[in-house]
Amino acid sequence: MQYSVAGILLHSVLGQPQVGPDVCGFDIDTTEELCGRWQALAAFYPFSRNHNALGMMPQEPYRWESVAKISRFWLGLRLRLIWFLYTLFYRAHVDGAAVARPLWWDHPEDSATLHVDRQFLLGTALLVSPVLAQGERHVDVYFPEGHVWYDFFTSKIISQNGGESVTVDAPMEHLPVHIRSGSIIPLTNGGMTTKESAESGLTLMIALDTKGEAQGEIYLDDGESEYIGNNFSSIQFKFANGTLESSGTFGFAFTEMKPRIDKINLMQHGDKFVSRSMNFTLREEGKYQIL
Repeated sequence: MQYSVAGILLHSVLGQPQVGPDVCGFDIDTTEELCGRWQALAAFYPFSRNHNALGMMPQEPYRWESVAKISRFWLGLRLRLIWFLYTLFYRAHVDGAAVARPLWWDHPEDSATLHVDRQFLLGTALLVSPVLAQGERHVDVYFPEGHVWYDFFTSKIISQNGGESVTVDAPMEHLPVHIRSGSIIPLTNGGMTTKESAESGLTLMIALDTKGEAQGEIYLDDGESEYIGNNFSSIQFKFANGTLESSGTFGFAFTEMKPRIDKINLMQHGDKFVSRSMNFTLREEGKYQIL
């Protein structure tokens, strides 16, 4: 599991974005704790599957009640992040940008990131910091300098300006995940399949920087048609002065799938959190007053 992080980063830097290990291990018997931790981490691998060799002990998540519970939560979150991940793969296709990337990829000015091989970024926005030692219930998280970093689940500020390592709690069922300020992350409202999740509506998680601004992107298509012409939407979001603005390419034909924004969650400097219900579809450019 520990080597999988460095392995994913190596493949990503070498231009292979869809990469991931055999979750819970291969050709060696796993343990309940290892498989539980690994299933949570697998939610953030570009490529994620539980796979094993013949003759080894069974390691399906349902073999342990604790691992089944962990898997339901974290793989459910992966489905909620489906458009976020899809957009990262779109960027990997058109720009060559890594999906999972080492911290130094976006923070070359921070020399401390050169030595970090137990954490990784998904795009520029999400920082994933797994527990990689047996029995540990805390993890030291290094935050690249120059940004405010928010806890993904509580929206609280963990680091005011980065450039520091912070010890955070990581009980068995928890994987520390943080959002870089200035980011907008689209989350679906969930579902049992990728199709259900993609059609469920969106919540925008907006992590404001010290200027009260953020930006993000979502790429949409039907998931089946060939990538030709303009049968897709590539929409940029920008938040500034209390207003959310959407712009870009709106070529995706909305038939069965009608992506819409249902909610806005704002994380603000000073640990101020604002949630707003919304109701607009992603069909055209628009401006929406939030604050």
